Amino acid sequence: MMLVSNLFFLNCTNYILSGELTTLKSLKLQTGIFENLEPLKKLTNLENLSLTSCKFYKNNNSNFFPYMKHLTRLEIIMCPSLKSDGMQRFSELPNLKCLQLSYLTLQTFSFVTSLMNLNALSLVGFQLSDEDVNSLLTVNSLYNIQLFKCNSLHDRTIQNLIMNDVNKKIICM
Repeated sequence: MMLVSNLFFLNCTNYILSGELTTLKSLKLQTGIFENLEPLKKLTNLENLSLTSCKFYKNNNSNFFPYMKHLTRLEIIMCPSLKSDGMQRFSELPNLKCLQLSYLTLQTFSFVTSLMNLNALSLVGFQLSDEDVNSLLTVNSLYNIQLFKCNSLHDRTIQNLIMNDVNKKIICM
């Protein structure tokens, strides 16, 4: 029996996720069209998940999070089907340490405050409010914050970010 620990799929569709890959540790799905991500429930040993330019037919695309207790790194880039309400399920990822979100349609970032073990957060291409940024600072475990192309921030908020905690590494571009 062959054990697969890392898998990368480009231009894939639903049939890729129908297999029994329960030992998989790392999965990268790129430019895929899926009915939903429900089959990811089977990947209970997954530690790293990357979704880039994926489209989903159904809205129940976050129901797999409770099954991913080992997930430590999550990257979601340009997946317009994933919305803020699905991000609330991130709180069900107790071991999540690194989160990268890029060019998504999110209305709120309040879900970040429920990620008590999150160490690194990268947000790219968002309209962040001053309140959003202040809520990020309340996550004590978060020491690396990267904000790229988040040009809605006021200078005062950026100063607060920098002055808030000398132990946090904060990058604003």
